[in-house]
Amino acid sequence: MYSYGLHNAKIGGGPPADYGTWVNAMVARAAALSYVNPPAATLLDLQTRLANIGDTALNKLDVLQIYSPDAGTMDFFTLNVVAPTTIQATLVNSPTSSELGVSTNGSNNYIDTGFDPSNDATNFTLNNNHFGLILSQTVGNLIVGGVRDNAGTDSGIMIGFLSSSSRDYSWNNNAASFVTPANVNAGYKVTQRVSSSDFKNYNDGVEISTQSTASIRIPNAGNVFLGGWNVDGSIASRSTNRYAAFTIGASLTTTEMATINTQITAFYGR
Repeated sequence: MYSYGLHNAKIGGGPPADYGTWVNAMVARAAALSYVNPPAATLLDLQTRLANIGDTALNKLDVLQIYSPDAGTMDFFTLNVVAPTTIQATLVNSPTSSELGVSTNGSNNYIDTGFDPSNDATNFTLNNNHFGLILSQTVGNLIVGGVRDNAGTDSGIMIGFLSSSSRDYSWNNNAASFVTPANVNAGYKVTQRVSSSDFKNYNDGVEISTQSTASIRIPNAGNVFLGGWNVDGSIASRSTNRYAAFTIGASLTTTEMATINTQITAFYGR
């Protein structure tokens, strides 16, 4: 392991290393929280991946969390890449972490992303939004992640698998509609609202289904959970999957989705 000073100062006590705008902000936040940083090579690679994604796509996001730590650096990888002083993930009951992602066990652990769509959103809006997960391994059961409230008219945003019929399904600000393409493979799963009456689902930047259904409201039950979903404040429908990244914010183009998937997959495969 290395300390912040060893990673980010030149020999002889020179100025901090300049990794680039996005990673410099993460390093500064990690220093404030006394977190151990990844090696310089990892930080440089991360900045390269973010630069390849580009500011246009990154600025559409409220949250980008990349769950791909080097040994001893998981705290660093709970930070929100696009705004490190806000929206930090919590690994509840210690799900297993590795460079390939964070693995939930379907029993007692999960990821609390720290993002509450009803209170923390800037780019995510009722009728222009996306919720995305990059999975590096799937088991194909229950809810992959999301949040749902039952106050009045049911509302939620969710990505899930139904292994009994080999399909995935989603909600997007309407809990009455299911979308069922047959695709339970690992990859970048995205559900996004494109209008008040339609939402679409994508895998690795390729549209796999569309659903015409009116939006209701942004769910008001707290933070998005992964490894299950937050239903009225509690984890429910727990699942066993490995999460490489979480994104949420305004709607993305298919090119942006494909680029995010390619770059983050390359990063956790370093």
